[in-house]
Amino acid sequence: MNELPWQLKHFFHRAGFGIGIPELNSDVNKPIAHWVDESIHSAIQPIHEINQLQAGSPVVNSSLFGGETVSGLEPMQSASNQLDGLRAHWISHMSQEPSCLREKMSLFWHGHFACQCTTEIAAHQYLNIIRQNALGSFRKLLHGIAKSPAMILFLNNQQNRKERPNENFSRELMELFTMGRGTYQEQDVREGARAFSGWTTDNQGVFVFRENLHDFGQKTFLGKSGRFNGEDIIDIILEQEETPYFLASKIYRYFVNEVPNKMIIAQIARQIKNANYDLTSVMHFLFTSDFFYEKQHRGTRIKSPVELLVQISRLFGIRFVDDRDLAFLQKALGQLLFDPPNVAGWQGGRAWINNSTLMLRLNLVRYLINQERFDHAVSTPLEAMAAGETIQIIKINKDPSRLLELFSGVRYQQLEDVIKRSLLATETSPSIAKSKDFKEHDITQTLILKTVSLPEFQMS
Repeated sequence: MNELPWQLKHFFHRAGFGIGIPELNSDVNKPIAHWVDESIHSAIQPIHEINQLQAGSPVVNSSLFGGETVSGLEPMQSASNQLDGLRAHWISHMSQEPSCLREKMSLFWHGHFACQCTTEIAAHQYLNIIRQNALGSFRKLLHGIAKSPAMILFLNNQQNRKERPNENFSRELMELFTMGRGTYQEQDVREGARAFSGWTTDNQGVFVFRENLHDFGQKTFLGKSGRFNGEDIIDIILEQEETPYFLASKIYRYFVNEVPNKMIIAQIARQIKNANYDLTSVMHFLFTSDFFYEKQHRGTRIKSPVELLVQISRLFGIRFVDDRDLAFLQKALGQLLFDPPNVAGWQGGRAWINNSTLMLRLNLVRYLINQERFDHAVSTPLEAMAAGETIQIIKINKDPSRLLELFSGVRYQQLEDVIKRSLLATETSPSIAKSKDFKEHDITQTLILKTVSLPEFQMS
């Protein structure tokens, strides 16, 4: 097999979900610019929406608010089971995509526009807004998220009316989604809330503008005055100098390095402004810039739990038998899709690693491939777990044959180094092979399992 150049490995780790079978089969003779163009071209193609999983099935709490029930039909699904199904479906989609950039960008936006979804109806619509616009116009994405029933419910805009403005969405829109702290006044929060009054949703997940609840009066927002509505507020925010810089800082922290570089962030911000928030142009600039490939950025980012689960699924051909088991793993690792801890999202970085998650992360592949039992509890037991139960076996279907085949022609003396150079984002020197390993008929799988159990495998 051909060894991947480190620049290409770095690109695959940051623009996708690390090294999987498609990446190991890459044509290493093509320049990095080719792979950037190909990934972006694939990511901007029209998407096939992730279907609403509950359609046609009898469910409990089938309305957006969880207030409707269906009786006399079996089997019945709970709202939690529906969400677990959508979580598993999205992870499966991430794992099966030959080009991962769209899904990686979608995961980034899920953390940026952090939103707790309580029903599959809301989560499904929210997810498709993100996926449809992941590399499109940030302006269109922002307008879509602002009108998504999931965000309207999460930030209480359903209760925002002219007599009693609710300021939650107005505040978070500026502080967490667009401009950052210290860039606005409390009056801007109040005036913005007035502009978003009447933005509601019906119980089937359709945005509804209720004129009788909207404040049509004069408003002064970020130095401008007029009879603004919600769309006007968003457009005014996008005109502010702080917005491209704030967005650039989030992109830099996620895709380049958690330690900010103000000069590089300013370059990205200029690109955002000059491109009128066209994300395709922005990400192409990022991935083709020399600074992106500087050595100090390689292997410095801790993979999120979802990134880790997707990569090992792609490597070993893993499919989870029970959606609830996959949800259990997400929760145990600290990143349950559609359930961020708060509107600021997951902290990320070193926060992914703690006493509860470290050993699980290091032993995760062995637990799955060898079907071993592991003793690990989550803070809130899932429905699939009996009270007090902490021992879990995660049932999977797997097909590691393609992975093993890729290393089949490598000489034993080189096997460990080739596997480590192929799968890890960083270099590692201590040998993991023992003399007894070379007596085993499945030495390749043994060395692969040892490699993905290294701390270095946790980095991208």
